[in-house]
Amino acid sequence: MTKTERLLFIINLLKVKKTITFDKLLEKCRVSKRTLYRDIAFLSELNFPISYDKNKGYRLTKKINLPRMNFNKGK
Repeated sequence: MTKTERLLFIINLLKVKKTITFDKLLEKCRVSKRTLYRDIAFLSELNFPISYDKNKGYRLTKKINLPRMNFNKGK
């Protein structure tokens, strides 16, 4: 998974799951802890409304809408 794909994957997980722990994100993304911390920091720098609660995990603080994207290879 490329970095861009992983960032979109993280955003979509947060949209669907509402909250997710760091360990679950690690399991789903299959990257190192440091890489996941960098990805979350990068998304925050891009002004994605991500917050962290030590009891619940990461979540989006407000609803976001992303345009529909089709990642299927052309025919």
